[in-house]
Amino acid sequence: MQISRSDLVQSIAGRDKGMLFYVIDTDGVYVSLVNGKERKADAPKRKKLKHVRFVLRPDSSVAAKIRSGDKVLN
Repeated sequence: MQISRSDLVQSIAGRDKGMLFYVIDTDGVYVSLVNGKERKADAPKRKKLKHVRFVLRPDSSVAAKIRSGDKVLN
């Protein structure tokens, strides 16, 4: 499945292994990840696509804001 903006993914490598993140941007090779606690919206984590696993495509207000490009609060 193709990972896109506002998807919920799980890190499968690195010291953040097992943590859940929202995807706020993708360029085909890398994704920018935030979770609002350790990784805030103003300093997203950049990670290769092969190091994350798709979990679900949520239908929440946060996901809707990310999809539309609105500012997301931490």
